[in-house]
Amino acid sequence: MTPTEALLFAVHCLERSREGGFRLKAYLRALDVVNGLGDAEVAERADAGSLERLDGIGESIAALLTDVVRTGYSPRLVELEDRTRVQVSETARPYRSLLRGDCHLHTTWSDGSTSIDEMIGIARSL
Repeated sequence: MTPTEALLFAVHCLERSREGGFRLKAYLRALDVVNGLGDAEVAERADAGSLERLDGIGESIAALLTDVVRTGYSPRLVELEDRTRVQVSETARPYRSLLRGDCHLHTTWSDGSTSIDEMIGIARSL
């Protein structure tokens, strides 16, 4: 997983749980910063311990990105995924197992917070 993919996945988790607000905005801001730098420069900064010096990258997101650069994943993402996983009732479980993707999405074209390009990136990484 790349730093960009990690942030896209975090945004996906926050959006699917309808957890908006500050956290989602922070991850979207960090995604803009990472997209501007590129994954290679993010990796260099993670190794140098200088990610937090970037406007838009706080302590928590810097730790997540450093984990991803060093190991390819982050326990923070695992925790976020577990916490935001959509609960499915036993009645709905057989139907849910037939689904192969999201059935309804909102982008920045309406009231969502993710662009079409970012959604494409999330879908590819999933």
